[in-house]
Formats: sequence, C-alpha cells, structure tokens
Amino acid sequence: EELSRISEVAISAHPNAGLPNELGEYDLSPSDMAEHIAEWAESGLLNIVGGCCGTT
Repeated sequence: EELSRISEVAISAHPNAGLPNELGEYDLSPSDMAEHIAEWAESGLLNIVGGCCGTT
C-alpha cells in the first residue's frame, strides 16, 4: 500500500499460477486468479496486472 501511495510510476504485478500438478498442468483457473488479484485492483494498488508461468 505504501509503495502504491508514494510511487510516481505505474505499479504492476505478474503472479504465476503456482506449481504444476503431476501432469505438468496448472490447476488455477482464470476465475481463481481473478479472485486473488481483485482486491489489489479494486483498491487501486495496481496499474497493470499481468501473468507469468501457468497463466497463459
């Protein structure tokens, strides 16, 4: 929260989908990911949201 409040540049987050399961797939769905980041986005803590491993 403090970083977002004092930053003069955009703040971004690029979370991954966790660890792959035994088949090498990621179990986190897009809606699950949205639930995890919704609070950050709705509170204005982020300007950019991306994704890393397992989110594409």
